[in-house]
Amino acid sequence: MNILNEISDHTVWISLGLLFLALELLTVGFFFFFLGIGSLVTGFILLTDIELSISAQIILAVLISLGSLLVLRNPLKKWFNSNKNGGYHDFEGTIIEVSTWNTSHRTGTALFRGTHWQLKSTSDLSVGQQVKILEVEGITLVVEGV
Repeated sequence: MNILNEISDHTVWISLGLLFLALELLTVGFFFFFLGIGSLVTGFILLTDIELSISAQIILAVLISLGSLLVLRNPLKKWFNSNKNGGYHDFEGTIIEVSTWNTSHRTGTALFRGTHWQLKSTSDLSVGQQVKILEVEGITLVVEGV
């Protein structure tokens, strides 16, 4: 008795889908995520006792993977990009005061919410000047004079 002959098609596809999703945790991007979705959905479709040839199963998994890529890629990118700065979007538009400033590098620091932040600007600023936070780039506030 060969154990591979005893494993159902839906078990193989669901297991493959879970493997792809686990691999996604180790990689950057969404390549394995969409393969996982295609494999899982194919496995669950096969759970309904629909008989498909192996080539039809592969085509189904590929089409579902591509479909999920087309439908979910942009919303997922927007969602992840909106959270890339750890939720600091509420900083934008806030007025703060420059604590130190290096004119030659156009960088400095400011005390904001109890933390000394790095600043950068495309314009010349001075110590004590009021500036508006435009965006957060990592641990640096991009500012402009007001």
